[in-house]
Amino acid sequence: GILVASYAPATGPHLYQTDPAGNYYEFYANAIGARSQSAKTYLEKNFESFKDLGDEELIVHALKALSGCLGGSSDDKDKDKELDKASCCVAVVSEGKPFKIIEGDELQPYLDAIEVEGNTEAMEVEGEQATA
Repeated sequence: GILVASYAPATGPHLYQTDPAGNYYEFYANAIGARSQSAKTYLEKNFESFKDLGDEELIVHALKALSGCLGGSSDDKDKDKELDKASCCVAVVSEGKPFKIIEGDELQPYLDAIEVEGNTEAMEVEGEQATA
């Protein structure tokens, strides 16, 4: 399948998934691929807040969803891989702005943001366990 994102002034943002048979489906948020289920779950839990967010926050959400796909089974050779600026990029389609691909050094601050948030969440969980 292929994901296609677009923006129409009259109707706003659109995300379509196509399949090999030529069918297409529209989504608010979606992920495809062999390990996409964790990303889909993340997006389903959070997509209602997306309409109130700017591009910066949406990029962080996209990377968080993607990072959840990296954990594999114990025999998976890729199970310990992490997102980095060499292994991913983000495309942004939004109102009043040209299509943009964010990659490399420009993507690093967003990757740093999810790492900091992940460490903060881990500390909060550890703190809750210590007080329980």
